[in-house]
Amino acid sequence: MNSNKPQIQVFVADDDAFVRTHLLSTLHHSEGLRCLGAVGSFEELRENVRALTKSNAVLLLDLDFRGQEKDGAYIAENLLRRNPEIKILLLTVNISERKLEYLLKLGVRGLLLKSDHTNLKRALTNVGAGGRYVSKMFSHLLLDVKKARINSFDSSFDLLSPKERDVLEWIYKGKSSSVIADALNISLDSVYVYKSRASKKLGVNNDIELAKRFKMYFLDAVNVASPKVLDLAKASENFNGKLEVVIDILRLFVEALPDFVSKLENCLAENDTKALLALIHKFYGGLCYVGAPELQSVVMDLLLDLVNSRYGHTKQKVSQVLQSIKRLQSYIEAEGLLS
Repeated sequence: MNSNKPQIQVFVADDDAFVRTHLLSTLHHSEGLRCLGAVGSFEELRENVRALTKSNAVLLLDLDFRGQEKDGAYIAENLLRRNPEIKILLLTVNISERKLEYLLKLGVRGLLLKSDHTNLKRALTNVGAGGRYVSKMFSHLLLDVKKARINSFDSSFDLLSPKERDVLEWIYKGKSSSVIADALNISLDSVYVYKSRASKKLGVNNDIELAKRFKMYFLDAVNVASPKVLDLAKASENFNGKLEVVIDILRLFVEALPDFVSKLENCLAENDTKALLALIHKFYGGLCYVGAPELQSVVMDLLLDLVNSRYGHTKQKVSQVLQSIKRLQSYIEAEGLLS
């Protein structure tokens, strides 16, 4: 046992006394997990919210939780609106596609089938470290949700040629036109032609929008899991599989994060959108080599808004970037990757 490894703190809310007792027993005998408490009513949960948020614990919440005509979905929404960083893992026996989409939009971190006892620790560990977890039984619903979001893009992408799709994939990876030309063994002029044709077919104006559309169509439609907090194996593909190189880059990246966060907050405080665009653009370029898919995704969303002069949700999206950075830092610390 590694006594120095941080424990994932868990708080249980389930109105079924039998299920609650079983969960407490399981948590008690699971290394790396520590139960802070358990409640069986909405009133008790409300009394413990402050302690829950202060401890940064994972709330293991029964989706069918009943109390004063309020279910688990209502409770999750109420908690997340007050504290978006709270980590909620929902327990359920069944869920509709519509409700699943609603809960994911709220910011719920995971969904676990009540009978999926063998993966309870894995789910809590993933969520506690800043990641996400969805039981396999619900994966087909998650896939349907993601497909539904991109149905409007289907006909446009069907018009893309194989070469145009190849170019879009490299754009999504953050590569320059010259690098793309070398990788695909085509001329630089051909890269520009394929980009121009793809842009017209998709109705977009720049590389960032092309990358966004590629992600929504080719990646979100087939990946049932949310973006990982960290994927070092994927990042190492840029360096011939040399994981040690990625670790060194990650170390430098983490060391630079406090300065970046400070500059980001200053740009927001001064409402300097020009400086914010320059800062985010440079930051996104470095992310391509770090292996932080979740952070890369939220930064891309912010960058896309800034490039198109859409500032209505800037504060909210900057907040999402900061939250994702905290999850990345917590994950790295929990796993001892840089120690």
